[in-house]
Amino acid sequence: MTQEEPRWFSRLDRIASVSWRGLVIIIAIGVGLWLLTHITIIVIPSVFALFLCTALLPVKRFLVGSRIPNTLASLLAVLFGLLCIGVLFLAIIPPVVDEWDDLVASVETAYEDIYDWLEEGPIGLGSDQVDDIRNAVESAQDIALDRLAEGALAGVPVVIEATIGVLLAAVLTFYFLKDGDRMWAWLVHRLPATEHEKVLRAGDRAWGTLGGYLRAMAVVAVIDGIGIGLGAYVLGVPLAIPIGVLTFILAFIPIVGATVAGAVAVLIALADGGPVTALWMLGIVLFVQQFESNVIEPVVFGHSVNLHPIVVLLGITGAAGIAGILGAMFITPLIAVISVLLRELTREDDVGTGDEPQAGEAPEEPQEGAQAASGPT
Repeated sequence: MTQEEPRWFSRLDRIASVSWRGLVIIIAIGVGLWLLTHITIIVIPSVFALFLCTALLPVKRFLVGSRIPNTLASLLAVLFGLLCIGVLFLAIIPPVVDEWDDLVASVETAYEDIYDWLEEGPIGLGSDQVDDIRNAVESAQDIALDRLAEGALAGVPVVIEATIGVLLAAVLTFYFLKDGDRMWAWLVHRLPATEHEKVLRAGDRAWGTLGGYLRAMAVVAVIDGIGIGLGAYVLGVPLAIPIGVLTFILAFIPIVGATVAGAVAVLIALADGGPVTALWMLGIVLFVQQFESNVIEPVVFGHSVNLHPIVVLLGITGAAGIAGILGAMFITPLIAVISVLLRELTREDDVGTGDEPQAGEAPEEPQEGAQAASGPT
């Protein structure tokens, strides 16, 4: 027993040491998440600006290559980005307003058809049971409308906060594009000189991963939006253009977004055209999504994001709880970027030179990527 006792004590000591370190890490993560929930008005615009900067960087490079000054090129690129976002909203809101009354009438007709089917169809519910279901649905609708009205009354601060967030994101995007290279150089030179090469390499890989993800998702989102929107138009489903734009936007949320967009399209088809139209719409949605996931995604994504679906799903769920739909859209590329940063920063210096792209990265020009962490010269 005396010979075994030190071994057990040594093992317990190692277990206790690892447990305490894990507990400290968990507490630090919890505190970080708590802080994020209280400064979302800064965090969300900053992350959105970083993503917008990635998308607008080619525009700025083109303008600078056309001999437009750096400051003016950055401003024009931001204005172009805001214009594109405005066009997306204009593609959704006016058609919804124009066709809202017809859609509401179609939904009411669909409700009545469902009630008739419950009473006269194979289920054969009694009229009293159908009335109970009708009353329960109407009660739920009244509750939802009351909550919506309460939210509208208290929505002025939300509108002000959203406006501030949009303006902050636009300003940050401008400065990321204009002075990003100097910001990145300043951050790197705050570190010891021995770490400069490793940090530059990590920034290059992370920026390449982020850019590769956004380019690939843009291709996938365009294909999904055009395919499903065109299918709705051919079937005569109302709001075909908003359905396509909504599909394009939600496609940036992996796994969940495609399901939600497809469900919206099928439900609108069911409300307007009945079960047959809904089945055709469902077939189109499944075909487009299968084509995109099995043919397009392997080509455009490559290894730009090499994450397990469980990690993606848990990340989306947690981010949606903290920052809503914007958090769900941004979390996957952020996880991929953090993964690349951690791998590159913990690599030994003598393990390769970083010339070959690693799993989870998108190929990118080494020098451009390091500078592009906030914008080119």
